[in-house]
Amino acid sequence: MFPASNQVFLDKRGSDHRPVLVSLLASTDSYTGHFKFDKRFLYQPKVKESISVTWNRSCRSSESSVSDRLRNCRKTLRKWKKNNNMNARDRIHQLELNLEEEQSVFCPSTQRLWYLKRELALAYREDELFWKQKSRQKWLRSGDRNSKFFHDSVRWMSFSQEGPSIHHLLFADDSLFLCKATDHQSYALKGILRIYGEATGQTVNPSKSSITFGSKIGEAQKKRIQAELGISKEGGAGTYLGLPECFSGSKIELLSYIKEGVQKRTSTWFSRTLSQGGKEILLKSVISAMPVYAMSCFKLPKAICANLKSAMADFWWSAVEKKRKIHWISWEKMCLPKRLGGMGFRDIEDFNQAQDYKELEL
Repeated sequence: MFPASNQVFLDKRGSDHRPVLVSLLASTDSYTGHFKFDKRFLYQPKVKESISVTWNRSCRSSESSVSDRLRNCRKTLRKWKKNNNMNARDRIHQLELNLEEEQSVFCPSTQRLWYLKRELALAYREDELFWKQKSRQKWLRSGDRNSKFFHDSVRWMSFSQEGPSIHHLLFADDSLFLCKATDHQSYALKGILRIYGEATGQTVNPSKSSITFGSKIGEAQKKRIQAELGISKEGGAGTYLGLPECFSGSKIELLSYIKEGVQKRTSTWFSRTLSQGGKEILLKSVISAMPVYAMSCFKLPKAICANLKSAMADFWWSAVEKKRKIHWISWEKMCLPKRLGGMGFRDIEDFNQAQDYKELEL
């Protein structure tokens, strides 16, 4: 509906937070885009002088703020970039032609050869700096999409029509590669991993790797792909970072491990004689924190939230496991702040909703 937008940070008024004014545009014609400082400016002649002159000229005006000076400097850099060719690829191509032409003559000039090689090295450095900065800016949005080698070899996958296309996920020292379950794709992935191992010395350990197939992949195709990659272990049924590797079927059954973990933890505490103060600390610091990671990724089903509330309430009111006592106050009132007559316990469902809103803001 709104293909473009602009945002402006407003002045602080009665708060330590700065309001953000977002202007939604129905057309990209009036969209100015965001200014991104190009690090190649640092190596260009007269750029620093132009910025210094613009900044000092703005300082002479008593009504000029820091944001106004920065805005004028951005305009100066845009103007300088428009008047000077910053396309390193064109410059590299022209320097390569000049170098080849000079080397082809009968008696090449040593001084000119040195000059062309130096300029070519500078152009290569500027081009590398540009792509390094650009890939870092687009990392969160596009992943490693600018890696043409992997992109051209392995077909990207999308889990929904409106979802992003991905081919790999990285976390710490773990890597997850996604591709079609075909002979061609498995052969291409094996070749990429082999080239990476030869270049870096970091090879894949098949005994520590596993493959997860889709539900529609036949057994014969699974065997061929496992033989091609040399990985016989089939995964998908385990957990990773406390969450199931694969989500399919009933979410209540998949997330039932949270309830089981809470019940197991409270069972060990029932064997001890704990005061109400000790129970309060354990409920707030341990039990309430156990489902936090799962809640940051998913919206827990109401049945799971109800089971967690029930387990926490039983632990609070009961002194012996599996011997229920009367709950004199509802758990909803127990979750109210102490100044309102409650105990300040965390309401699982409300906290899950707050986690979802937090993810939307990020």
